[in-house]
Amino acid sequence: MPGCHTLGMNGGLDLSCAKKYVIGSPSVADCAAGSEYDAGLCYPKCKSGYTGVGPLCWAEVPTGWVSCGMAIAKDEKTCKDTTVSQMTSVGTLAMTIFTLGTSTAANSAKTAAVGASQISKLGKKLEELKAAVRASANIQKVVDQAKKFKE
Repeated sequence: MPGCHTLGMNGGLDLSCAKKYVIGSPSVADCAAGSEYDAGLCYPKCKSGYTGVGPLCWAEVPTGWVSCGMAIAKDEKTCKDTTVSQMTSVGTLAMTIFTLGTSTAANSAKTAAVGASQISKLGKKLEELKAAVRASANIQKVVDQAKKFKE
């Protein structure tokens, strides 16, 4: 057996030694000049006109515009419409893939202006289809459920 203690480690079994863990005195990091502290790490400071969040620098929202998640928009309506469109397109894609392109409702939703109630209906239909797949013992039940969706 190796001399674990002479190697600066804890005792071990057979031909191995256990690592020795020493917990020191934790302290807040001092960042170098030109760096800033965020969530336990130091990052390069962002240029003027940008705000740092971790390793990313985000442009500040221009006067008259609004923050819209990870983007900006000229007004709240544009932000809402764009966000709804992005969410709808993901649902439309999922529905198109799931129904092998037979979902006319999903295809028309792609081109139509979709309101919150339409998104809710689409989500409910998607949940119904997912439930049918889980509960079905054969593919015919899935096909029948997909036909109902088109109506």
